[in-house]
Amino acid sequence: MWATSSSSVERGTCGRELVLPSGAAHIVVRFTGDRVRLAAGADDTIGQVMSRCVIGEVRASAFEKLLGGKSATVGAVLRPGRAHVLLRAPMAEFFSQHTDLEDVWPTAELADLRERLTEASSAPERLIIWGQFLEQRTSTSLDADPKVSQMLSRLERGTSITETVDGIGMSHRHLARSFAQSVGLTPKVRTSLAGLAARVGYADQAHLTRDFEEFASLSPGAYRRSAPVNPRHVLVSAPQPEVRFLQDQPPNPMQERGLRKERSRKSTNCSRT
Repeated sequence: MWATSSSSVERGTCGRELVLPSGAAHIVVRFTGDRVRLAAGADDTIGQVMSRCVIGEVRASAFEKLLGGKSATVGAVLRPGRAHVLLRAPMAEFFSQHTDLEDVWPTAELADLRERLTEASSAPERLIIWGQFLEQRTSTSLDADPKVSQMLSRLERGTSITETVDGIGMSHRHLARSFAQSVGLTPKVRTSLAGLAARVGYADQAHLTRDFEEFASLSPGAYRRSAPVNPRHVLVSAPQPEVRFLQDQPPNPMQERGLRKERSRKSTNCSRT
């Protein structure tokens, strides 16, 4: 879980951030400031505006988020196999998308939560309120599928998918379907995102590189060169400050070239006279 105060990013031209898949779902509640905006592509400068309460579901590929403005948030990363317990819905319904939390949880509960978070005086106090809210919802939810929990535990220890399925004693198809409903990903995609690729069957570096590019939308080399502060958040372009006065306008190369020509022409005319 986390809680933040308003960020120090100034309003202006939006930057862009590439968010890599983690294999886990997350919930974010913005109780002040701008809403989350998701970019549909490199040319999208407006973005899809989400509500202030969002489920960022399990994804198998990266997505772009627009940056800019100030916001205060609370959030939580949901462990694989547990998200559907808290949300009380099959994870396959939310796969690879952002969903308004108001479509899943009662609107009145969320409104009351945001009001209490806004009235709180500090991030630690908000974290307590947020934790109590999640604990209350979890206490009235269904239990996780024990076989899926067992499979997750074995995969995270490095056991191959085949050995894991054989050890649990269910058919591969049945267990894969239950796994996808609880986790939101197939067992193979989940193990790849968890960083276990080298132990579950990648035959060569090229294979791993192809999958990395599919997940992250950039090559391993480009990722290393970007040197992200947060390993799953790659800055594509930084937010630019708002231009409030004419003299604050960034220089335009074409305009500067025209001004230089005009000054040169006037200087030549003066020397002739």
